Amino acid sequence: MKPFVINRYGRIVFPFNFFPELDFSTFQTLDQFAAVIKRDFEEKAPTEIDILARVESRGYKGRFDLLRDLALHLFWVNRYAMTMYEKRPTRWRDVARHRDDLFLPVFAVRDGTETTTAIESAYRALPATWDEGTEDKICRVVLDLFRHKKGAGAELPAIKPTVGELLARPKSLTYHLLAHNPDYPGYGHDDIIEFAHAVPELEALMRQAMVLHNQYRWDRAKTTMSCTSSAASRASSACARAGARPPPPAGPCAPMPRWMSARASRSCLASRPWPCTRASAPARTTTSSATPPIAGRP
Repeated sequence: MKPFVINRYGRIVFPFNFFPELDFSTFQTLDQFAAVIKRDFEEKAPTEIDILARVESRGYKGRFDLLRDLALHLFWVNRYAMTMYEKRPTRWRDVARHRDDLFLPVFAVRDGTETTTAIESAYRALPATWDEGTEDKICRVVLDLFRHKKGAGAELPAIKPTVGELLARPKSLTYHLLAHNPDYPGYGHDDIIEFAHAVPELEALMRQAMVLHNQYRWDRAKTTMSCTSSAASRASSACARAGARPPPPAGPCAPMPRWMSARASRSCLASRPWPCTRASAPARTTTSSATPPIAGRP
């Protein structure tokens, strides 16, 4: 039976529905891991082309269906970030260049302006499915994430290059935060678990939107892509940082594959220097301050 919690309203909540987590001890090869990712994310999520085609054919009958597809698509885009990494903005000058547990995301050039505009127009033309206010809050979150995502998703590898590897490929594009606020609001764990709505489908979708928002806890309008060569010259770019590796199995064993050693790593996005002496993660938000300005309080 899947683990569950009972929130303050006496409702049973299954965290695995919006906090994706995989048991890496069951994987022996990267192909096994890829098969699970395909089953749990890719096969359930529409692509940008699928969403746009359904918008143009007027296949959506209500706003909820469109929002659900956007959320599924964004979960697929973050399939590796959610299951293997923890993003953490970091000043480029504070990034170690030769560690094997620091990774940088790599992206291909994408212009999604027209697609985002078409989706937004379609949403406004559709009738509310259940609750217009809650659906609008969810839309503000997922549409902002869709508008500012840097990659289409298919080009993202499971194992991101280390900082040293990416520096050897100076034309590769990675995150560049033009500004960073370490107190940028996000949703705390209790905010997500305790959210309640009379419509179960909206309750689940709002929780997913909160989790997605927390994947990008910075001003997304002030995020761009830079090649590592220009990042080095400006002392600002994007990087990834790894945390604890999975414990090795008992007894003699072969060296741990690199794809598995990347599990539970912390990805860091390097930004321009801000008034801070450490590159530590922002403190966990409390319920009173965990509301993203783009979504309002649910």
